[in-house]
Amino acid sequence: MKTLILFSLIFLSYQNPAQSSVYQDRQKDWRQTQIVYQVFVDRFSRSAQFSANHYPSPYVIKSWEDQPQKGHYVPEAGNWSQELEFWGGDLQGVLEKLPYLKDLGINVLYLNPIFKAYTNHKYDTIDFFQIDPQYGGRPDLQNLCDSAHALGMKVVLDGVFNHVSVRHPWFVDAQKNVNSPYRDYFTFADNLPGGYLSWANVPNLPELRLENSVVRDHLWQSDTGVVPQYLKMVDGWRLDVAPALGPEYLSELTAAAHQKKADSIIIGEAWNYPAGWMPAVDGVINIFLRGIILKVLREQITPAKFNRLVQKMVEDTGIESLFKSWTTLSNHDLPRLKNSLPDNQIRKLGVILQFTLPGSPLIYYGEELGMYGEDDPQNRGPMAWSWANKDNPELALYRQLLKLRQDNPALQVGDYRPIESEQLISFLRITDQVAASTVVLINPSNHQVQESITIPDYRLMHNSELKDYFTGAKIKLVEAGVITVDIPAHGVMILSPQINTNGYTPYQRIP
Repeated sequence: MKTLILFSLIFLSYQNPAQSSVYQDRQKDWRQTQIVYQVFVDRFSRSAQFSANHYPSPYVIKSWEDQPQKGHYVPEAGNWSQELEFWGGDLQGVLEKLPYLKDLGINVLYLNPIFKAYTNHKYDTIDFFQIDPQYGGRPDLQNLCDSAHALGMKVVLDGVFNHVSVRHPWFVDAQKNVNSPYRDYFTFADNLPGGYLSWANVPNLPELRLENSVVRDHLWQSDTGVVPQYLKMVDGWRLDVAPALGPEYLSELTAAAHQKKADSIIIGEAWNYPAGWMPAVDGVINIFLRGIILKVLREQITPAKFNRLVQKMVEDTGIESLFKSWTTLSNHDLPRLKNSLPDNQIRKLGVILQFTLPGSPLIYYGEELGMYGEDDPQNRGPMAWSWANKDNPELALYRQLLKLRQDNPALQVGDYRPIESEQLISFLRITDQVAASTVVLINPSNHQVQESITIPDYRLMHNSELKDYFTGAKIKLVEAGVITVDIPAHGVMILSPQINTNGYTPYQRIP
């Protein structure tokens, strides 16, 4: 009987090899198949719950049509004027726009900080356990999470655990009283600017002394801490200035999060090379990849060097760590993509790379509409909802690429294989199913390129055809795995094998 059962299991495994496939295991883990949408809540959508009572002087309420501009320092507030201007977006407004995000193809909603703070950016926390009344309350966050989950979407919060506001009760008491129980939550010394340690020497952001275990208990170690408490509602955390916390405390925080919710995600904001930060965090915001994408598209590095840098990054970081990492081309700290890459066709190449290289694409709100904005605060303009229509070519491109990624498991969880080329950005994404194999070829130069390319996938059959996703054109595989392509300036080809025919197919016994 045992022999029969064993034989049956072996037979079923042989008949359905994909059941035990590493690629299917990857697809079952939501953290490896993310399409992330970043929302700066104040600038996204204003609901009927908006009340001017939450914005007393020196706050200024702006019209939704206004654009943020650099301002002046306000000594009595200790902040810049642009930090005190509000557009009135709130959590209920985000909830009301979930159908738009679902229709777009988003499955992860990432919110910039939502806890009580003094400024509009809210990276200066006053109370971790209170949702800022400008955004709503805990019931609003719960409703948002419940509604997102019902649509198959996850929610990730922004955790600012390196520093707090000078207005935080801990710091207020510690600064005025040397015997305060919170004194050891911070670092005070006469030789420090202002007498205390602050992040980047910004006076209104005193650094927390994480070496104090009581502070870590408040934030993540205790069951009543910030991280585990909110994981009852949300699915993960993006950690502000993650390297400042250091690998030891990042590991501790990540372990605490996983203990509370096994499949939660911890993403570190790291303006560094991505390799080495995992497993202290599950993934990083891959700003390194953004940098080399911009450089190759601006012709500051060659395609051949770009290909080598990506291959090295994949080897050093590990493919599954990259899947969990967020590939961003813009965010609240960076110029919008339309400012970084003003040329429409070159910008299209950047978005294609964002959606086809290993990693989880992060769309900063409004990028899919083609919003403009230089550095902070111009990159934090109010969402241009009037641009969200079928005539918007930017939105059409994002929809096209989101569908391409959703339909192709290789672009979600496929391994990366470099393709040798001197003049083209070139790579292959593969799974255990040849039908999913995807070849990406991009010409970032301003002249036409003809080149013979060897595709490193033994399953691609001699004399079979590859079809271009954008044009529908077909190219034959010739000379046993070699194709010759002719790509115009700033052109792109995304090729996949043609498996099914009306008659004979060389793929009849190829998985």
